[in-house]
Amino acid sequence: MMIRNLDPDKLSKLHKTENLLEKRYGKRGTPEREVFHDRALSRYYTDMQLSSFLKISNASDLHFSLGLP
Repeated sequence: MMIRNLDPDKLSKLHKTENLLEKRYGKRGTPEREVFHDRALSRYYTDMQLSSFLKISNASDLHFSLGLP
């Protein structure tokens, strides 16, 4: 595995996530940012639950296809 050296000049030109969020949703603590944060958390937990459900669902499908109870 080869480790690459990162160019500090290029890294300094990258957009900062916090700046992008502030531009679109406002600074932390503003109502718009709180709504965004709540929706993001809701989406995250929904995705985690769905992923967990699909894993369980696929496992039970495997048992059924193998003739297991």
